Amino acid sequence: MRKRLFSILLAQCMVLCLVPTTAFAESETEETPVCTCETACTEETMNAECPICGAEGALAENCGKYVEPAAEGEESQLEGEKTQEKQDSDMPDTQSEATLAQMSGEGENGIAVQSAGVAIDNTNFPDANFRSFVASSFDEDNDNYLSDTEINAAENINCAKKGISDLTGISHFTALKSLKCFNNQLTALDVSKNTALTSLDCGANQLTTLDVSKNTALTYLDCRSNQLTALDVSKNTALTDLACRSNQLTALDVSKNTVLTYLNCYANQLTTLDVSKNTALTYLDCRSNQLTALDVSKNTALTDLDCRNNQLTALDVSKNTALTDLDCRNNQLTSLDISNTDMSGLDCDGNIYQIVVGNDRTFDLSTLPGNFNVAKTSDWSGGTVSGNTLTVDSDQDSVTYKYDCGKNRRRTFTLKCVKSADYTKVDEAIKKANALKKDNYKDFTAVETAVKSVVRGKSITEQSEVDAMAKAIEDAIEALQYKDADYIKVDEAIAKANALNKDDYKDFSAVESAVNAVVRGKNITEQSEVDAMAKAIEDAIAALQYKEKPKICKGGKEVKISNGAHEMRIHGKSYGTFTFAWVNDKAGWSIQNADGKYMSFDNGKLVLRDTAYVWKYDAKFYTTTEEKTSFGWGWWGRPSTKVTNWYLVGDGTDLSISKSDTNADVKLYDAMESTEHSFGKWTPAEDGKHTRTCTICGATETGDCTYENGACMVCGALDPDNASVSVSATVTKRTSGGGGWWWWNRPTTTTWEARITATGTGVDIDKVEYSDDGKHYLTGTSFTSDTEITKFYIRVTDSKGNVTNWLYENGKVTQK
Repeated sequence: MRKRLFSILLAQCMVLCLVPTTAFAESETEETPVCTCETACTEETMNAECPICGAEGALAENCGKYVEPAAEGEESQLEGEKTQEKQDSDMPDTQSEATLAQMSGEGENGIAVQSAGVAIDNTNFPDANFRSFVASSFDEDNDNYLSDTEINAAENINCAKKGISDLTGISHFTALKSLKCFNNQLTALDVSKNTALTSLDCGANQLTTLDVSKNTALTYLDCRSNQLTALDVSKNTALTDLACRSNQLTALDVSKNTVLTYLNCYANQLTTLDVSKNTALTYLDCRSNQLTALDVSKNTALTDLDCRNNQLTALDVSKNTALTDLDCRNNQLTSLDISNTDMSGLDCDGNIYQIVVGNDRTFDLSTLPGNFNVAKTSDWSGGTVSGNTLTVDSDQDSVTYKYDCGKNRRRTFTLKCVKSADYTKVDEAIKKANALKKDNYKDFTAVETAVKSVVRGKSITEQSEVDAMAKAIEDAIEALQYKDADYIKVDEAIAKANALNKDDYKDFSAVESAVNAVVRGKNITEQSEVDAMAKAIEDAIAALQYKEKPKICKGGKEVKISNGAHEMRIHGKSYGTFTFAWVNDKAGWSIQNADGKYMSFDNGKLVLRDTAYVWKYDAKFYTTTEEKTSFGWGWWGRPSTKVTNWYLVGDGTDLSISKSDTNADVKLYDAMESTEHSFGKWTPAEDGKHTRTCTICGATETGDCTYENGACMVCGALDPDNASVSVSATVTKRTSGGGGWWWWNRPTTTTWEARITATGTGVDIDKVEYSDDGKHYLTGTSFTSDTEITKFYIRVTDSKGNVTNWLYENGKVTQK
C-alpha cells in the first residue's frame, strides 16, 4: 500500500511540475481503476482479469482483498477493517491514503480535486459494530471511504440484531428510505438528517425519546418495546402504520394521522385515546392500557379491534359494520351488541362491573352503563330480577347472567356487589348549605361547586372519598363571607344632622349621641341593627326643640340699612337682601324680602324669622310734619315747604326704624334682649392662640398663648416646642376568697393588676398601649393577670403622632 501511495504522490508532483497550465484544460479525465477481485491475491497467484492486480509488475499488497500478514501476537484483518490508528501510522502527515485515493475527478483547468465523501473511521462511526456493518455493506471499493455514489446507493439499511449501541453516522445516509435497527442496544437515535425516510423500525432497544418531526415522509413507524414516555407524530401526516406498543406512553395524539390504517399501542399507560380522525383505520390494538372509554363510531373501516385489559364500562360497535374480530376481555362491560357487524371472532370473557347494593340488597339495573337491556338477559345466578330491579341473594357478593349480543352469541357478564358508602355526613352538609340564603354572601359559588361535585353510588371501600366530599362542603360553608350591610340610610341621616346648626336648639346631644353610636362594618344579617341606627338619628332630629328667644349681649353692633336694596347682617350673620318701600299714611310702610324667608310685615306686626326663631313685634307708626324754609340769596321770594317724617317704633326699645325723608338712613337695631356677655372657658388652638365663646350670643374672643412651665397661663394649652412625655406604672397584688367561718371550702385566689399613668408636657396623650411580648399591643391604662406581672411593654402616642416606647420591669419604668 505504501508503494501505491508514493506512486500516486510522485505522479501528481510530476504532472504539476512539467505540464503547462493550458494542458490541464485540454486533457480528458481518466477514471481511477478499481480492484474487482472476489478473493485476495497472494505472492504466488494474481488475478489477471483485475485492472489493478493484472497489471504488469503488480504486487500482492495492491489487491483490494489483500490480507497483510499478522505481526506476532496479532490477528489478521481485512484491509477495509483496519483500525484508524493503523491507518494513521501508514499515512503521510499531510494527507491520508483514503483521501488521496479519492482524487479521481478533475476540477477547473484539469486540476484533480477530491470528491465529497465520508471516511469510515471511529470519528464518523464511533460504534465498532456499526462501523464494521457500514464498511462491509456499502464500501464497494474497500477503501475505508464512502463516496457520494456509495452513500446515495444506500436506500435501505438493515442493521438489526448487530449489538450496536450507537448509531452515530446514520445521518450521512441522506438518501436512506428504510431503516431497520431493532433488537440492538441503542439508548438514543437521531434520524433528523434522514428526511427521505419512509420506513423506520427501531423496536426492542432502550430508547427514552424519539424525534421523528423531520421525517415527514414516514409511512411506517415501529418503535415497540422501548422506554418512551412521549411520542409526537403530528408532523408524520403520511403515516399508515404505527406500532408503539410496550412503552410508557401516557398520551398519544394521532389526530393528524388521517391516513393511518394500522395502530398498535398496547401495553402503555394511556387513559384516553381519540381515533375519531382515523377513519381509514382497519386494525386497532389498544389492550392493556387504562382506558375508561373508547369511541370507534367513526372507524367504519375497522376489521380488527383488541381492547382487552382496560377499564371500559361500555363499547358501541354498531357503526363498525366491517368488524370481523373483537377482543374486549377483562373490562367492566355489562352488555354488548354486535348485531350490525360481520363478526367471526368474539371474545368478551372476564367482564366484571362493580355495583353498590343498599341495605335492602337491591340494585336498579336501568342505571347500568352502555345500552344494557334487561330483556336480553337470561340465566341469572346469585340474584333475582323483577323488571329492572335486581335483588341480590343474602349470601352472595356477585351475580352473573348471560347476555344476547346478537349473531347468536350469548356471553356471560358479572356484577360484583359491594356495600354502599355512608353518605350521612354528605347529606347533612348539603342540608346545611341549602338552608343558607346565598344572596347574603359575597361569593356562594364554592359551596355550589362542592355540592355539585358529590358523586353518589360510592362503595364502602371508597368511604374516605365520600367523607372528603362532606368536608369540602363544610369547608366551603366555613369560608363564606357575608355581604356588607347597607349604610345608605345611616349616611343620609348623618348628612341631615350635620346640616343643622346645633346652637339653634335647646339640646342637640341626643342627635350627637345617635350619630356617635353608629357602628360600621356590620354585615347583611345585621341590617336591622343598621336601619335602627338610621332611625335613631332621624328620631333625635325630629325631637329637637328650638331655643327660646335668645339674648343679645352688649357689644352687639348696630346694623345700618340704607335706602333701597341692601343686605342685612346681625352679628355677622346674613339675613338676606331687602327692599324698604313706603306705601301710604295708613299702611305706613312695608319690607319686601327677595325670598320672603327672614322678614315680613303681617297685620301691623313686624315678623323676623331665623332658622331657629320667629319673633313678632307690635309696630306703631308715627308721622310728623316739619316745615323747612329754604334760604339763601336766591330764595327770598320762595315759600317754606313741609316734610313728612315716618317712624316705626316697636314695643319698648327693641326695635326702631325711622325715615325722615327719601334720602334718610334707616336704622334697624337687633330685636333681642340685651345682656352682658357670658364667656366660657378658654380653648387652646393649634396656632398658639386661645379662644373663648359667649354662651349667650356665640361671640368669640381670641388671644395669644403665653407659656410658662410648659403650659399657657391663660388657657392651659401645652407648649408644643417643649413637649415631653413621662410614664409611670405600678403593679398591685390582690387576694380574694377564704376568710370567715363560712368560707372554709372557698379557695383563695390571687391576681395582679398593673396601672399605667402617662402625662405630657406641651402635648396631649392620645393613646396608651401595653404588651406582654413587645409585639401584640392592647389599648388601656390598666390590666390584670392570673400570674405575677414582672415585665411588660408600654407604647404612648401623643396628639402630634409621636410614639415613645417604655419598659416596666421589676417595679421600674424606663424609656427604650
